[in-house]
Amino acid sequence: MKKILGVIILLVIAIMIFHNKLLIKISIIEREIYVEKRYAEDAEKELSMIKMKYEQKIDLKSFEKEMNEKKKMEITTDINYFSTEKETEE
Repeated sequence: MKKILGVIILLVIAIMIFHNKLLIKISIIEREIYVEKRYAEDAEKELSMIKMKYEQKIDLKSFEKEMNEKKKMEITTDINYFSTEKETEE
């Protein structure tokens, strides 16, 4: 009877130790999954921002092309928005 009780106690202790090791492994894996999910979410946010910028550029290019074709307008970078008094006198 004592042998059976001793074997059962050892078996319970072994199961508890094994269970504890599995819980530690699972928690480590869950932490890694959490970190990877955060990385994936950040990458998705960055990708959506890049897509938005790209779509805005495409819209501007199509608008520029349409204005050039229909109304013969062109985009220039030679506009002076501000001028000094010396420049206006000359």
